[in-house]
Amino acid sequence: MNHIETLNRLSDYADHSLSELDRSDVEKHLRTCEPCSREMQKLDALLKQATDLSRTIEPPRELWSRIAPMLGTQEPKLIPLPSAFHRRSRWGFEYKSWVRYSTRIAVGLVVAIGGFWFASRPSPRAWEVARLEGTPRIADQHMTQSGQLAVGDWLETDAFSRAQLTIADIGHAEIGPNSRLRLVATRETEHRLEMTQGRMSAWVSAPPRIFIVETPSGTAVDLGCSYDLFVNESGNGTIHVTSGEVSLEFDGKESFVPTGAMCETRRGFGPGTPYSDLSSEVMRKALRQFDFEKDGPNAVDSILKIAGNADAITLWHILQRVDEPARESVYDRFATLIPPPKQVTKEGILRLDKNMLEDWLNEFAARSFSLKRLF
Repeated sequence: MNHIETLNRLSDYADHSLSELDRSDVEKHLRTCEPCSREMQKLDALLKQATDLSRTIEPPRELWSRIAPMLGTQEPKLIPLPSAFHRRSRWGFEYKSWVRYSTRIAVGLVVAIGGFWFASRPSPRAWEVARLEGTPRIADQHMTQSGQLAVGDWLETDAFSRAQLTIADIGHAEIGPNSRLRLVATRETEHRLEMTQGRMSAWVSAPPRIFIVETPSGTAVDLGCSYDLFVNESGNGTIHVTSGEVSLEFDGKESFVPTGAMCETRRGFGPGTPYSDLSSEVMRKALRQFDFEKDGPNAVDSILKIAGNADAITLWHILQRVDEPARESVYDRFATLIPPPKQVTKEGILRLDKNMLEDWLNEFAARSFSLKRLF
């Protein structure tokens, strides 16, 4: 059983609805495949949240009165989610795979009820900071073991210091040496940092667009994930997403960086084009030329020649960043690597039809990143 077949059966495997032979094949594959095992762990975690929901969450008393009218007395309706959740399905291979049976219902309940409850709970006014190494500083005060980062305070580390930052009650981050960051805001709907330089490894479990990090060359908007962020002394940066997705935004420009992808940012330019963490240095050099140099359009031919299946997210972005003559060449190369679904036409893509771009993105997301180690 290959990767795609296994991932498509994880929902049925969790529901114990596979035949003994298929179940045995899935288990055999999971024992030897790290990416598929990680997907199974995510599914198990969500199912556990659904099972423990009544024991771990104490929603406000008025919650049901807000949900009940949406359900009505006839056939149950889908509960509209807060707008922050809408971007999630853009990359949600798990959700596409789990569309059937009880797993999908469980995930829906966790997201919907958890989302209502999340928006109504109080948020800490200051964030806890723990010293990991050296002598980090908060607002010019050296830390001994722990401290609190209040709104407006700066957290700084020197070349020999590291710190552990608790991000409100939604996650944590390890702050590396030579880092400088400030807590800008912390409230129910937004937790925002400003990071002028340094390195941060963050893990967040919250609805999308709640955790935001501003840098001199772009803003990292968390869509529910973990990632490593580096900003140098010039304000240029690199982000590597290890789970989930991040949106990098600057002056109206936006780059979506999914699991297993990286993206560079430059001061004055904003985010570049995302690329697979398996991409060659030749590809990365061509993308730097395309994104940040005056002769960038000349790099498109080089990018198309070296692009492979793992570079799907790169080509999807480039489609929308070149003029129409070059766009046709990008489309032809992209279609060779990842055939578009039936509802997507060449004419629609060339005119940048948003729905078709979205459909094509959903079609190849699983193959290009969840299964990136295939390539």
